[in-house]
Amino acid sequence: MSRTSRGTHARRARAALLLSIVAAGCSAGASAPSRQPASAPTAGAPAVRSDALAAVAARPSAAPSADLTRLAELYEKRTEGSGVVDHPIGPGDLIEINVPAMEELRDRSVRVASDGNVTLPLLGTVRAEGLTETQLHEDLRRRLGHYMHKPQLSLLVKEYRSRQVGVLGAVARPGLQITRDGGDTILDMISEAGGLTDQASQRLLFIPAEQVDQNEARQLASAGLIVGDAAPGLYADGSPSSQLIKATSPIVIDLEKMSEGSQQMALSVPVRPGDTIIALGGGQVFVQGWVEKPGAYPITRGLTLLGALAAAGGASYPADKTSVRLLRDTQSGGREVLVANIEDVEQGKSDDVLLREGDIVEVEATGGKLAAYGVYHFFTNVMRMGFALSPF
Repeated sequence: MSRTSRGTHARRARAALLLSIVAAGCSAGASAPSRQPASAPTAGAPAVRSDALAAVAARPSAAPSADLTRLAELYEKRTEGSGVVDHPIGPGDLIEINVPAMEELRDRSVRVASDGNVTLPLLGTVRAEGLTETQLHEDLRRRLGHYMHKPQLSLLVKEYRSRQVGVLGAVARPGLQITRDGGDTILDMISEAGGLTDQASQRLLFIPAEQVDQNEARQLASAGLIVGDAAPGLYADGSPSSQLIKATSPIVIDLEKMSEGSQQMALSVPVRPGDTIIALGGGQVFVQGWVEKPGAYPITRGLTLLGALAAAGGASYPADKTSVRLLRDTQSGGREVLVANIEDVEQGKSDDVLLREGDIVEVEATGGKLAAYGVYHFFTNVMRMGFALSPF
């Protein structure tokens, strides 16, 4: 009896919600500062002054073509034909078999051995690896037909150890997740792992697994590189064992540099057992100049210019909040300078700026405020010294 995919609608709704969060970014609270010296800006860098700064800074650019091409090819390959398939049974899976009319097979649980077989009373050794639930059910029913008339049999895979996908890095519950059917996507697996944490950046590494083909399996077996019960890694008919998989080179999914359509395609790639998804953590941004606590701060998902200033304790009195500079490295190896009016951002007159790893926020002072601040600072120190010297 084939088990249908459970919770499909709920999973898709959860995936759509997570996609909107990942694509747009959410506002993140400020973190405790890390006191490290900030890098100095490059002198003579061209400045850009515009009220539409946020749009310029946040506009998506083209993702690396090689990664997008690989993702597109993988998407087409894994969605070819029916979108949802029943993964075959594999080693380590726990199968529950129930034949009410036969005591030896009533409510019996058996785990698939590393050689892909299960051993059952009366029926002996039966190959299970590579078969779906429906196929194994029909095979057992046919075998039981030699001993009883129209056997009634139920079969359910209770635990799928062979269907595991690794979800690691900046997620709430890193570890192995079980894919239920061929329609589970990268986004579904991230959702099953509890979603991205605040420390996650906008970059994912996806390492797709590929099954070892027949010729390569024979080469590995002849070289003695397949050990244990799985050796030589081939069935009696010469076909490779489905448990022999290999990891490929990682694909970088940079959500910040992708268009909305590219993001949807990338996160909708179906996963397969053996795949690995790594959510990369964010780096640091640097806040220097006239702020209360200048230094390096960890960049969290959705961190904006206003949030970075808040993490640095806010602008001090002499700061020129109408001309805060943002220094950002470009893909060509240069550096661009963006200028933001923080007062307009605070009043909702212009959009905030989403920060990236390695950004430098520089807060300069205005001449008038700086002079007033110097006078204030001088008299404050004089008064403190006077009270300290007074015997009363």
